[in-house]
Amino acid sequence: MSALANKTVILVTHPIEFLSEVDHILVVEGRQVTQSGTYKQLLTSGAAFEELVVAHRNAMTVSDPLSRNEDERQIGNEDNVEETNQSYFSKENNEGEISMIPGAQLTEEEEKDVATPAGFYGLQAAASYWLAYTIQSPKISIVTIVSIYTLISTTSAFFIYLRSLFVTLLGLRASKAFFSSFTNSIFNAPMLFFDSTPASSDFSVLDFDIPFAYAFATAGTIETVVTIGVMASVTWQVLIVGIFATIASKYVQGYYQASARELMRINGTTKAPIMNYASETALGVATIRAFNVSDMFFQNYLKFVDKDAKVFLFSNAALEWLVLRTETLQNITLFTAAALLVSFPKDYVAPGFVGLSLS
Repeated sequence: MSALANKTVILVTHPIEFLSEVDHILVVEGRQVTQSGTYKQLLTSGAAFEELVVAHRNAMTVSDPLSRNEDERQIGNEDNVEETNQSYFSKENNEGEISMIPGAQLTEEEEKDVATPAGFYGLQAAASYWLAYTIQSPKISIVTIVSIYTLISTTSAFFIYLRSLFVTLLGLRASKAFFSSFTNSIFNAPMLFFDSTPASSDFSVLDFDIPFAYAFATAGTIETVVTIGVMASVTWQVLIVGIFATIASKYVQGYYQASARELMRINGTTKAPIMNYASETALGVATIRAFNVSDMFFQNYLKFVDKDAKVFLFSNAALEWLVLRTETLQNITLFTAAALLVSFPKDYVAPGFVGLSLS
């Protein structure tokens, strides 16, 4: 601000938190200058300005009585709170047990969401193991093999249904709780919050992306553990290579995350100018056409888009770099298992278990 020390600065504003620092104030009401003077002079003599200051102070302190009466409102609206927020906990002092206001405990729902994909992949492995074990046994009839395999597969389909159900229910409860808290925060916020903070929220991310991303991450982790367990049950030696592959993949992942985090930050700085430039161009489109500089603005817009696309390309390249090295480590593990199975003596491992291990 030192560059403006010897210059006259005119500030046109509705918020009054800056007015105490200015030298002279003009109060405009009804398109006319009704009052003039310093902040202290207008505060003592100006009726309209004093009303504006009092209204501003009341808006700043409006959240205090709301917070003091929050408990009373919660008691009066207990039924509504139970419908939208069913995850309040209370701890017993004498027994140390955690109880809950009516509704299912959140951790129990999360455990169910983890148990359902575990049951699905466990039953899949059991079905494959059953085929590998019984296909070489002449004592077991084909009808028995197919019947038990069908029973296991049908049960695994039921677990898939439960997984989708629990993911949807958890996502719905999270969305309802977030929406309720968000709405209460917005209605209890003072007007100063809206003057200085643009409030917006992408609820679709919370409704769809987060629940399904959680489901995919859980399913992928459990599937990996089950696959390693099946492979190790046939050739336990592959665990030695698997440990080194896991350590290497952890190192590669850490190297990628450092670069990806920086690329995401840069991508945020290149995406904002595009939206800002497009909105400002749309507001001044009449002036742009009047001066016949549409081509110049269009070329500038393409430059912003190209700059953002470069960062997006680098992000995809970094992801492909991670995928290539991860798949290489997976192929090394699979090649080691295949080499061990080939090197074993004949009839050391049943052919069915060889196929089970490699599939």
